[in-house]
Amino acid sequence: MFFFLISEKLRIITPIKDAEVKEGSEIMFNCEVNSEGAKAKWLKNVETMFESGKYVMLQRDHVFSLRIKDAQKSDVANYSIILTNHRGEQAKSEASAKVAGCCFVSPPAEKVKFLESIEDVETQEKKTVSFSCKVNRPEVTVRWTKAGQEVVLSKRILYRVDGLKHTLTIKDCVMDDEAEYAAMVGEDKCAGELIISEAPTDFTAQLKDQTITEFEDAEFTCKLSKEKAAVKWYRNGREIREGTRYHKERDGKTCKLIIKQCRPDDECEYACGLDERRSRARLFVEGEHILLDVVFEVELNKDRVEVKWMRNNMIIVQGDKYQMISEGKIHRLQVCEIRPRDQGEYRIVAKEKDARAKLDPTHLFSTVFISFALKCFANLVTDAGKPFVMSVPYDAYPRADAEWFLQGSSLPVLLLENIIKDHEILKMYDLKRDVVFSDVPGPVKALKVTDTTDGEVSLAWEEPESDGGSKIVAYVVERRDMKRKTWTLATDRADTPEYCVIRAENKAGMGRPSAATKPRPSPPLNLNYSEQTKAGVSLSWETPTSNGGSMITGYIIQKCDEGSDKWLRCNTRLCQDLSYRVTGLKPAQKYLYRVFAENAAGISDPTEQLGPLLADDTHEPPVIQLDVKLLAGLTARAGTKFELPADVTGKPDPRVKWTKADLVLKTNERIAIDTKPGHSKLIKCVVRHADKPGPPAAFDLSEITNESCFLAWNPPRDDGGSNVTNYIVERRQTDKEEWVKLSATVKQTTFSACKLTPLKEYIFRVSAENQYGISQPAEHVPIDPDCAPTLKLDGKDIVVVEGEKLHLNIPYTAIPTPSMVWQKDKVECKADDKTSMTIEMSNAHLEKLRCSHGDAGEYTITLKNSLGIVSETVNVKVIGRPLPQYPQPTADDLL
Repeated sequence: MFFFLISEKLRIITPIKDAEVKEGSEIMFNCEVNSEGAKAKWLKNVETMFESGKYVMLQRDHVFSLRIKDAQKSDVANYSIILTNHRGEQAKSEASAKVAGCCFVSPPAEKVKFLESIEDVETQEKKTVSFSCKVNRPEVTVRWTKAGQEVVLSKRILYRVDGLKHTLTIKDCVMDDEAEYAAMVGEDKCAGELIISEAPTDFTAQLKDQTITEFEDAEFTCKLSKEKAAVKWYRNGREIREGTRYHKERDGKTCKLIIKQCRPDDECEYACGLDERRSRARLFVEGEHILLDVVFEVELNKDRVEVKWMRNNMIIVQGDKYQMISEGKIHRLQVCEIRPRDQGEYRIVAKEKDARAKLDPTHLFSTVFISFALKCFANLVTDAGKPFVMSVPYDAYPRADAEWFLQGSSLPVLLLENIIKDHEILKMYDLKRDVVFSDVPGPVKALKVTDTTDGEVSLAWEEPESDGGSKIVAYVVERRDMKRKTWTLATDRADTPEYCVIRAENKAGMGRPSAATKPRPSPPLNLNYSEQTKAGVSLSWETPTSNGGSMITGYIIQKCDEGSDKWLRCNTRLCQDLSYRVTGLKPAQKYLYRVFAENAAGISDPTEQLGPLLADDTHEPPVIQLDVKLLAGLTARAGTKFELPADVTGKPDPRVKWTKADLVLKTNERIAIDTKPGHSKLIKCVVRHADKPGPPAAFDLSEITNESCFLAWNPPRDDGGSNVTNYIVERRQTDKEEWVKLSATVKQTTFSACKLTPLKEYIFRVSAENQYGISQPAEHVPIDPDCAPTLKLDGKDIVVVEGEKLHLNIPYTAIPTPSMVWQKDKVECKADDKTSMTIEMSNAHLEKLRCSHGDAGEYTITLKNSLGIVSETVNVKVIGRPLPQYPQPTADDLL
């Protein structure tokens, strides 16, 4: 029954009342107001409360409820509710909670305040800073502002609470972060200034060594941390000026030096200078290679045999690089445009037979070289009247054509007897005069550095294969500074890295020099570590300042127990990268580390020792960061899916668990949980119900006169999976049964009812309509008076089949909403994955999934509010599944 009333101010009809419960039970506060549309805020002492697993906040029409689960001593406090409506009117109610066995202590009169204030901070760009303060009470939220505006938290700006300490952390500071920051709690406030200075420009990407072919362009590239920074380029320490062969480019933070048509004398060290810092790299220029093709040919004893070609035991595939030709018994493999990387063993496999051959491209790329000059013939001696035989070794591919000359005139071909392997043979007969000639010695062999000390070096070598026809009388040692091209005699102390060569000397002169020695590289730079665990650690370093004139072939990593001088090698093979993961550490043991560089000349000196480092896992407490937008709540439509991403940090990696209403969520056909290190995501599908909508919400009347009134409502909480198209408004006089339709095409959520009969009593109702039908109506009914709980049971036993779901739906009446306790055979029931208990405005529910015989028994429900308590018992029986029924066999069936 609805009675017309004058619109009244927001007020509390049923205030919350003091509660005293036993430890471990629930505390329940209920507050009822005189109108809908009010919003509630719950406070514990003076602090705002938020819904969680312990605190459950409910609203049913005009009744607001607060449930505190598992009451403990810490829950003893004063609780209050503040209600606000759309007109800004407020109402407040207070009550206290006591827990049996605990003495209630009134909250301290002292207001919340700061014990330690934040202080001014000075820092540089890209650094991390923190503002810290302490308050006098736990479980307090500090509000942070920047220049008067509230700070927006993100992955870069974090807020953490540790007891009484509150910290605001700002990572990777930028100039825009400079401002005054303030912390506020209650009525207290403290502030501090963040001053950020500009960080000096540095290299974020260093120059790298370049190896290019002669006459090609070389390009050195580096990156800076800032765009507006002036750099200079250097060649062997001297500044490079812009010219036809040197071109400088700048694109934002990227700097480039381009050297046009490089020549061998461009081979040196280049550097990019930024104030006092340098990024260095070397340029290596290789001679231009002649691109040749090589053909391997095999003849089999049978036709049409399928063969397979392989290189270093890897099957070769037909393409631009490799051409395979089969003609009867002849099979050929053509390797196009031979390069040094094509070296290796080539193999052909025909059924169970195979043949192998090796390819060495360095031999193919050598040019013809005559071991001595014809002008030296006057120094060689032979007897007159005897045949003269001279052998000239050479090395060339393809085979070279030889032509002999005597006093400038070409000798007839008849005098050339033969070409044997890699020697050109000349025989001369009936000599008319003596021919005297000799040759200089060949180059010494196996030149190597045996020892080095401060400014001195020890060399060793083997005699040359050829002494030139006369005894070697001396060896000449020459040296050259790494930065120069000229050779000088090695006669004094060397203070800089140098190359050395050896020449053998006989009476014909000095022979060709040996291959030059190559000094060892300098030690690697800036050895550092990361990702330390109890089983391993990651080491990183930078390339040496000097590679000794030859390419770095790899790095050697060593470790040593603290207090020991025994170094152990960590990598069995040379490390090709500038980082290495050391494993196999003993937990809680401290280690020292060092790194060597190696090139063709040997191993460098070690880096400076790193450590001692403790082999132990890094421990960091778990931190969960949600998107700021999610903190305000998430709304999803039926039939769609929603995602809840969360950044989770901590070491060791924390285990992640998602819950809903204290129940752990598990992956199924509707829920997907994706957890990776540092991140977890919950994806849930919202089932779309194709149904008519629910009733409109918050139906209210106002502006009531003798002939009209104003109706207002909210859209249904459930639209049935389809948008509401219109609303239907009806009225009925209290002394009649017939409903009169006022409008069926209302599009808005308001309606003005006119032409009412004065002094008549009316009931109004409104229904929502979508494409699937019309909802149940929402009626504006009078508020019932407070009453003690009463239960409506029919006294019948409940029978459920084993494996099926048990659902106890118990109707009741009670105002305010009572607290509920379920017991089975006098033992209180607890909610878990199998059991759930809920209470609504007029019904109490208990559900059990997958019932077994152990779930049979007496279930007792107890409802209690401020006006009384009531209990009733329901007997539940669990029966087994019925066996399938088969027809009785007849005599004919048996026969």
